[in-house]
Amino acid sequence: MTTASRSRPHKRRSPFRPFAVVSLAVLGTALSSSGFGQESGAQAGASTLDGVFTQEQVDRIASTYQRSCSECHASDLGGSAMAPPLKGLPFMFFWQGKPLSELYTFLHDYMPLGNAGSLSNQAYADLVALILDANGFPAGDSELVPDVEALAGIAIAPAPATGGE
Repeated sequence: MTTASRSRPHKRRSPFRPFAVVSLAVLGTALSSSGFGQESGAQAGASTLDGVFTQEQVDRIASTYQRSCSECHASDLGGSAMAPPLKGLPFMFFWQGKPLSELYTFLHDYMPLGNAGSLSNQAYADLVALILDANGFPAGDSELVPDVEALAGIAIAPAPATGGE
């Protein structure tokens, strides 16, 4: 009997195997990109639920927001046809779970459109405070500072039920 003439028993595969492999791959990718099981500085430290900004910051930046941001993002931070909302589900869907340093750096490096970096570092920190306030996060006793390393230790938590709508 030659090798070619030997018949091997046929292993029967489940019709669900390709689906299971793809499902596990997608799940693994989702968990790793969400940081599940990993402790970053933002996940291990404070969150936006801890009162990481002051009401004074929100009040102080309100006129700057109206002058520099509201034309695109609307006076109520609700967004427009030109720019996304800075509050509510669309905003939280994108930013939730990320460190505040990413939001601060994005604002600093790209906003206002066409005039990025034109505000003071403290003004950008105050804008982050305004955005957090608009999403229902509580104010606290300490100001949010324009320190990227410190902001990296603060995670953007799920919005409180009362905010951002």
